[in-house]
Amino acid sequence: MYRACLMNSEQTSLHRILWRDSEELPIDTYELLTVTYGTASASYLATRCLKQLSIECSDPVISEVIGNHFYVDDLLTGADSITKLSHIIGKVKSKLLEGGFELAKWTSNNLQIIRELTLTSTIDRVDLGKYENTRTLGLLWDPTSDEFRYQISEGTKYNKINKRTILSDIAQVFDPLGLLCPVTINAKIILQEIWQAGLNWDEALPNHIQSVLFPQK
Repeated sequence: MYRACLMNSEQTSLHRILWRDSEELPIDTYELLTVTYGTASASYLATRCLKQLSIECSDPVISEVIGNHFYVDDLLTGADSITKLSHIIGKVKSKLLEGGFELAKWTSNNLQIIRELTLTSTIDRVDLGKYENTRTLGLLWDPTSDEFRYQISEGTKYNKINKRTILSDIAQVFDPLGLLCPVTINAKIILQEIWQAGLNWDEALPNHIQSVLFPQK
């Protein structure tokens, strides 16, 4: 996505690279011409290009999709009917191509949409026999059952449980939509109690918190 966005020629000197293959060779000078992943402004610039395409779009439905249904370079959208969704897919793809963005790797919970995508594009990743789980926003989406799922490891095995390790495990649960809050709230309440107890990062937990984490069977 980033490499599809050209920088203003007046700004390319700020992305200058000095390079040589060995100490014996003279130093070559290069300037990056496109937005580069890793720079502080890269995400904003790429997203702003999408926003500009939405502003320039005369179709209000397509403008809304491009302007508000993207998460960086992932498009998450839908419609109330197959006809409307087919219209959205075609128009969004053509409008983004005007800006040099080529969408790929489509999936849907509807086989008719998947077949249409297969016929209209040679780069779309589709599998009519078996859907793949798609990951976005920290979620796994199963198109077959149309269900969101989370995949969470059992956690790191620690020799000692303390404030540091509990915070580390909580931070590993990426839940921007808050769907796991009924579960993760318990861990956050425990962490809150640890803070209120004034414990240091590596200090042993009080017995009443230990009993919550490791209940006796």
